[in-house]
Amino acid sequence: MISVEEIMGHPIPEGAQVYRSGDAVAVVLPLANPSQFEVHCAAAPCFRGKRSLDAFRALISDFWLDHPEAHELIGVMPIENRPARGNAARLGFNRFLMGYLPWGNGEKRLAAAYRLKRVSQ
Repeated sequence: MISVEEIMGHPIPEGAQVYRSGDAVAVVLPLANPSQFEVHCAAAPCFRGKRSLDAFRALISDFWLDHPEAHELIGVMPIENRPARGNAARLGFNRFLMGYLPWGNGEKRLAAAYRLKRVSQ
């Protein structure tokens, strides 16, 4: 089985919570606002398409169940990553920001930020 790090393409940040279904993963990190979390979803090449989208939906659902305090998921991706941006839209995320944003290594990259609000029960 392929590792989470191999699926994501980089090491998992300290303090991240990992959700996994087959070769699809969601890595979730708390943000400064306790009701917001950052999420990154990825799938192995052999697990892409409808199968990965269904898995991502289930992983996000599991996250909501585990975190009743959470009201919003935020995803940030490079603007040129069209597949990720398309998947975000298919999963119900709405773009709310696009511009040169600080990246993990201190540089700024042209990126798009998407948000998904918890659906009221």
